[in-house]
Amino acid sequence: MGLRVIGIDTGREKQELVLSLGAEKFVDFKTSPNVIHEVKDVTNGGPHASIIMAASAKPYEDALKMVRTRGTVVAVGLPSNAVMGADVFDTVVRSLTIKGSYV
Repeated sequence: MGLRVIGIDTGREKQELVLSLGAEKFVDFKTSPNVIHEVKDVTNGGPHASIIMAASAKPYEDALKMVRTRGTVVAVGLPSNAVMGADVFDTVVRSLTIKGSYV
């Protein structure tokens, strides 16, 4: 069984905060050689779901690449002028779910 909660961010303060809130692993996107590979590795194939609250588009696209088959990506953040591109073939074959949540 893989980890249940992972935090992805950068910096020691964020790492301490994420771990204090119950995350079992922290991945620093600035120091990791390959965030997608690292997340897939520590979760034994990718997380079942990913909640994205980033201020830029790349984390949304990365989330689609790292969730496992039948995984769900929930977009919460509202990055300015960002488009979340999903490869149609990959989305259909892997049965991915993309959701938006306005909190």
